[in-house]
Amino acid sequence: MKKVLFLILLSPIFFTGVDAQQGVNQFKILKSIPLPGDGGWDYSIVDTVYHRLFVTHETMVQVIDLHTNKLVGTISELNGVHGVTFAFPFNHGFLSNGDANSIIMFDLKTLKVIKKIKSTGEGPDAIIYDPYSKNVYAFNGDSRSATVINAENGEVVTTVDLEGSPEFAVADGKGGLFVNLEKESQLLKLNTTTFAIENKWNLAPGEGPTALALDASNHRLFSACRGNKGMSVINEMNGETLAILPIGQGVDAIRYDANRHLIFVSNKDGSLDIFHQESADKYSRIQVLKTKYHSKTMAFDPKTQLLYLASADFINKKSIKPGSFAILVVGKK
Repeated sequence: MKKVLFLILLSPIFFTGVDAQQGVNQFKILKSIPLPGDGGWDYSIVDTVYHRLFVTHETMVQVIDLHTNKLVGTISELNGVHGVTFAFPFNHGFLSNGDANSIIMFDLKTLKVIKKIKSTGEGPDAIIYDPYSKNVYAFNGDSRSATVINAENGEVVTTVDLEGSPEFAVADGKGGLFVNLEKESQLLKLNTTTFAIENKWNLAPGEGPTALALDASNHRLFSACRGNKGMSVINEMNGETLAILPIGQGVDAIRYDANRHLIFVSNKDGSLDIFHQESADKYSRIQVLKTKYHSKTMAFDPKTQLLYLASADFINKKSIKPGSFAILVVGKK
């Protein structure tokens, strides 16, 4: 076994730097689901109600039935689509149509477009639904703001100045929303009732935070950073960075499995870091799975415990090989 030293230890939190590369209980790529189209991609997300996977794919969102692994729908005529989120109480979905500076509201069951909403900022990218306020937040990377939308009727509620460049965000379900500010290397907490910034914490020596996940029961945030190739473990109550764990290069997604206490981190270099949370203050890296170059975005299905990573073959790591776009299915089955 190869020993890997942790990057930084900031408080009484423990990281076991052991890669468990042997054994029968390892994660592996189980299958590949081919999809049409040769453009780039961004976020993917699992619809746990209708059991489908939504994949953003430059000019369209492709929808896969996870019972059959077949393409069952497409939302098309998009321009630089980035993210998708679901407001299940209203049977509405929302997607960030980044290059068009708009948000698309659609019927979650039929996939029919209901409304095109003009974003109040430039370059809407990450997008999430906050169940506490019943609003959707679209994060405008180019104008350092968030467009807040009523999830029931699609009306713009307000625009929030985030005082930094937002990347991904997570809601705690209790009126708090956490946002990575990538260029500033900060973590922001927003009140989703008053829209006030409650706290802003520096992540240094964490640098360039992109992906973000939340362990609500233990009050731990996991902020994955590109600049220092580390995953910061943060106390959500006070913003204290407790530890930084080593990850691959070019991180873009992180998922937390609350049932198995696992953290998955997908990276552009074609690696998937898998950590086991032994307790709120103890972590071990159990595997680094080789995936594919540029497979940096990822969706997780909590029901089946499977991961879905967008992938393609690249020519000299520059251009996508035509006809090679596919979804990698990762699990233990």
